[in-house]
Amino acid sequence: MIVANPNAETTYAIAWDDNPPVERVSGQAVERTLDNARDGALARTQTTLMGESHANYLGYPARDFSGHNQSGGLFNARLILKGTRLYMMIAAFLRRAPAATKM
Repeated sequence: MIVANPNAETTYAIAWDDNPPVERVSGQAVERTLDNARDGALARTQTTLMGESHANYLGYPARDFSGHNQSGGLFNARLILKGTRLYMMIAAFLRRAPAATKM
């Protein structure tokens, strides 16, 4: 995994895995693999799915999706399945609660 944090509220990441568990569990079915990878990413980041689109990246099945969490943070990702290698590109934007005002 490669991660970049240009500031405290923004994270960009690229992750990949050869023969990932999500693919093995899905019986190597492409759509099920992408669905399970999406659902796992949303669960791990405690985000709710806002939208998604099925895509094709250079001839490989892909999925773009976005989500948000309870504090207003946003999560955008692209999954690409190339054979048995799964790539995930992520952009996450943390929205913090406003600071309490002192009286």
